[in-house]
Amino acid sequence: MKLGATVFSAVVFFLLMVAAKSQDSGSCYPGIACPGASTQAAVGDQVVGPIIADFSFNQNFVIDGVQNLVWSRNLYAIGDTTALFKEASAGNQTLRDAFSSVKASAQAAAIGDLTGWRLAKRPEVDALLSTLDPTTIYIYFRARAVQIPYRWVFGAFDGGDAVQSVPVDGSNYSNTSLGRLPEGQQPGSPNLNPYGFWLVKEMTPEVERAIRPTAEPLRQYREPVEERRLNPVSTYSVLKAADSFAFDEPHQYSGTVSTTSTVNSRYYVRYNLKQLPKGVLVGAEVLMSPLSWSGSPTPTVKIDVMTGSNQLPVPADLWAFAAGEAIGVWQPPNRARLELPEQIARNAYNVGDDLFLSFSTDFNSCQFATPELIVRFVQEPNVLFGRQLP
Repeated sequence: MKLGATVFSAVVFFLLMVAAKSQDSGSCYPGIACPGASTQAAVGDQVVGPIIADFSFNQNFVIDGVQNLVWSRNLYAIGDTTALFKEASAGNQTLRDAFSSVKASAQAAAIGDLTGWRLAKRPEVDALLSTLDPTTIYIYFRARAVQIPYRWVFGAFDGGDAVQSVPVDGSNYSNTSLGRLPEGQQPGSPNLNPYGFWLVKEMTPEVERAIRPTAEPLRQYREPVEERRLNPVSTYSVLKAADSFAFDEPHQYSGTVSTTSTVNSRYYVRYNLKQLPKGVLVGAEVLMSPLSWSGSPTPTVKIDVMTGSNQLPVPADLWAFAAGEAIGVWQPPNRARLELPEQIARNAYNVGDDLFLSFSTDFNSCQFATPELIVRFVQEPNVLFGRQLP
């Protein structure tokens, strides 16, 4: 009996060691089983990354065997955020009612002869984006019918009953369609970023029988994307009194914009891109985090961007720059990553220029943390160009 118990303990220990080794062999999303073993493969002139046995695709779907879900590859099957949240943006509809209408549209949508779709939930989107490389996500979910001015894939998802904004890819992109629009700007403006929707269905035996015959293994694509976060090298606050303008010493950790009966101020930041390695810029965002705000309705902050030299700007010129057409709007209490126009950011990146952002508001006041600039770029040949993609 003692020998049998010893053998049994040894077998259990061996199995535990094997299981631990298996878990350590790859990076897995917490709470979700590791994908199957991967192998390198060449398809035509492409060298593709690991083939994940738990994923496959066809013309309309990505089949997620890890979460037992089917994802629509067309993120715009029911429209985009600027159209479907337009009434909520204008204050004519609650955000809860707008989401209810979106969910009903998803339920009724017919995608690849399948109906009964729903908006994906935050953990499901997080798991998908954590399991697959960003390049793979772009290749399989990139917009085909809607022209988006950047290469990243953004889609809104189900934020739950207590949603206070339109959540996109795990962050609250409040410039999607939320808050009061700048004067003269129409609801649904392309400046408010027309994002799609992550749509999913649970995998059932009936769904599997319908789509498996046309599916093939999903190929992973990798490109060496680097992300750098830059703090401003300079910040400026400009005060306006009557027709005169003056610099005001900005706080080290925050910026303030105000349009009230007593204070009229705007805030500016300057980032230097010369410190970045050369390569190909693929996206730039500014991270907005509110600290405090005043008045009702909640103030809406307008953001614009330009390039320039590192010379000290003239206060009146900065003020005029902030009065131009906004590239995005932001409203507390949302924390947001606001996409910058790709051509402006890329030009500044290519020539090592400075990037200026202006912040202003039409009413009341808002204080926010000094924003970081998030820059993504690749230093090696980009796998997305010159290759045949599925």
